[in-house]
Amino acid sequence: RETDPRFQTPKGQKKPTPSNIPQSSGEPSSATSAPEYQQLQQLYSRHQFDALINQATVFEGKNKTSPLLPYIRNLKGLAYIATKRPLPAIVQFQRALDSADAPEVIKPYLHFNLASALADADQ
Repeated sequence: RETDPRFQTPKGQKKPTPSNIPQSSGEPSSATSAPEYQQLQQLYSRHQFDALINQATVFEGKNKTSPLLPYIRNLKGLAYIATKRPLPAIVQFQRALDSADAPEVIKPYLHFNLASALADADQ
């Protein structure tokens, strides 16, 4: 993969990194301003990835129909990527995309993050 030109970043450009949902893109989303999401976002920004994964898992278990789930799963997937675990990240991004209540605004980020995780896993 390292020598395959399809996977090489052009000279002078940084390799794209998985992305988080920007909170300042127009109007703030009620999902990204929810206290549960904010708490996980803080863990992510502090690089406390295992704590984020654990808390997100607890949230998923208690809130199976929450509109926050696609956002929470995105953060959880990003935490898995940050800890060099692309396979569970793929699962999280795909589950977020498959969610019936995944808003259109989050889908491009989920697709990008899924593609990044697939590339990291050589899939």
